[in-house]
Amino acid sequence: MIDQQIFRKGSKADAGIYAFARVAASPSNRNLVDFYADAGLTFQGTIGNRPNDAFGLAAAFAKVSSNAGLDSNLDDGTLLPPRDYEALLEATYSFEIVPGFTVQPNLQYVFHPGQIVDRTEPQGLHVIPNAFVVGMRTTVKY
Repeated sequence: MIDQQIFRKGSKADAGIYAFARVAASPSNRNLVDFYADAGLTFQGTIGNRPNDAFGLAAAFAKVSSNAGLDSNLDDGTLLPPRDYEALLEATYSFEIVPGFTVQPNLQYVFHPGQIVDRTEPQGLHVIPNAFVVGMRTTVKY
């Protein structure tokens, strides 16, 4: 894993742009996910009058092991196409409401979200292709 400040804004040590990346691999004969990678950028304190705010962009990729085999997610045991990967793009902004209380909306677009069966499709043999996720996190520091 790498997490490094790549640009410093002014004299403030923590204001600037940070980059991160992580890569992991594991034996495919005993793990569902045998390769994972993510990377992104965080912009911390880059807005003049909002020094404790941060904006982030990230991407992630998880490869499902070819040894995972076929899935039988349906009630009748019907085999689904094998899972191959899941990937996502993410954007988030953390803003401080008052000192010690932050709100962080999060947007994600997920490709191949867990290869879940699309129950609205008449035959039920297809998986949900992609998903748009909206979330919110709050943090209280006391």
